[in-house]
Amino acid sequence: MRKEELLVAVIVLNHNGAAYVERCLNSIFLNHYSNFEVIFVDNNSSDGSVELASRLFNSNPHFIIIRNSENLGFSVGNNIGFKRTKAKYVIVLNNDTEVAENFIDTLVNVAESDETIGSVGCKIVQQDGRIRYRPMYISYGFIVHALQK
Repeated sequence: MRKEELLVAVIVLNHNGAAYVERCLNSIFLNHYSNFEVIFVDNNSSDGSVELASRLFNSNPHFIIIRNSENLGFSVGNNIGFKRTKAKYVIVLNNDTEVAENFIDTLVNVAESDETIGSVGCKIVQQDGRIRYRPMYISYGFIVHALQK
């Protein structure tokens, strides 16, 4: 393990995700990695999801809420989160995602293992257990390795 862990930002884009945000954010904050922030970018929700996230996680100094005055869509919403952080690594999650406790460690360890790695992806498992995508990393625009875990 690195002596000083790199700052990682996890951007969670939200729009009317009250049914998901508690499980999503809880799973992120259960991670063993110690130096990360969560940037919760809300695209003008009207379902109380921002208030729920604020009530549950605002006491955490590593939790940031950004409220957009309109639904800016996926790309613009995430880019607002990117502009807010100084992290070396940024992880983008949908608000209905739940992650494993070693999620951040695993992604950072792969990214740090080879300086030619430009992007790291993870395995996506549907709620019914089907694997949608396998973990991979990308170097110079090519998928170099798809892990079979």
